Amino acid sequence: MREKSIYSSNIYDNPINKIRTVFDAPASRQELEKLSANFSAYTGAKYSYPVSSFSAALLISFYTLNLDFDSQVALSAFNFPQIPGAIEFFGCKPVFIDIDLANYNANMSHLELMSTNKLKAVIASHMFGAPCAIDSIMEAAAIYKFFVIEDASTSLGAVYKGAKCGSRGHISIFNFDSSSIINCGSGAIIATSNDKINARLKLIFNNGYDEAGELKIPVPDFTMSNEKARLINEHLKHIDALIEYKYMLAKHYRRDISVRHNEIKFVDQNNYSLTTFNYLPALVESREAYNKISKIIARHPLPAQRKMPVLLPMAHYYKKNYDLAETDYKNSIKASESVIFMPNDFTAPIETIENIIKDIKGM
Repeated sequence: MREKSIYSSNIYDNPINKIRTVFDAPASRQELEKLSANFSAYTGAKYSYPVSSFSAALLISFYTLNLDFDSQVALSAFNFPQIPGAIEFFGCKPVFIDIDLANYNANMSHLELMSTNKLKAVIASHMFGAPCAIDSIMEAAAIYKFFVIEDASTSLGAVYKGAKCGSRGHISIFNFDSSSIINCGSGAIIATSNDKINARLKLIFNNGYDEAGELKIPVPDFTMSNEKARLINEHLKHIDALIEYKYMLAKHYRRDISVRHNEIKFVDQNNYSLTTFNYLPALVESREAYNKISKIIARHPLPAQRKMPVLLPMAHYYKKNYDLAETDYKNSIKASESVIFMPNDFTAPIETIENIIKDIKGM
């Protein structure tokens, strides 16, 4: 991604204002077909299917992969609660993996230790816009015989070693609620490049009917609405500008805060991945600084609240029913206690962000 001066006029030119949201006529089913084609072209996944929600995408993924009752499904411990909720609802068991504080993704060394014959799938989340080591996870999958569900919900547009996030898993899922760089309230996409998996996905997307009109799999209707598909198509036209804007905001925060306060640590770019900075987590080592920054942000109320991750293993339900130990999740616990998500949503006025940065610099 090219460098830009953060103080250029671009920072005041919010691309969200250019996206069309009002239309003259009802949307047609062609919007769904267009979204499938547009999304595959953008991500590099061979097949893409729009569905009604992220939870639906998860359940369809488990069903498509024929996960057995009581199968183990691994995921990062600092994550969004609907993921283990869907795992349990399907009759499987979540296995939580501690994170790497450098990028908040699952620590691969922990995954290697957890690989048993009961582990049937790994949900490889690219957290907050920072790619995880998906190539290493796919290599482990080939060795230990588990499926990889690549969760690119918060990292649409991010790149890892030359490929877009969401193009390498056996199945990939994308979300369009407040956790996504494209926030349309709800909706999701399931994608794959595997022809065998696609044959089953295609049946589900067509409500269980094959091309001859014969019912093969009785399934509910998970299809995304035509109107939602049209809105996402409109956002996709501006995806590069949306990512660029997030990048500029991240640069704004990092340049003005990190130099002054070295106890505040942001996710770094590296030479093999492209982070979109969809979220902007800052690890604040000092409790005094953490409290001050929290109060500063609270003084500047924002128009909308985003969906936030939680420390899943220490939730009462999981800790009680799975006998989980705090010592296994030290980094995840630290993230839950010491990470502040700097406001960078498109609904946040740039003046508000500048005032927050100014106040933090003045601490």
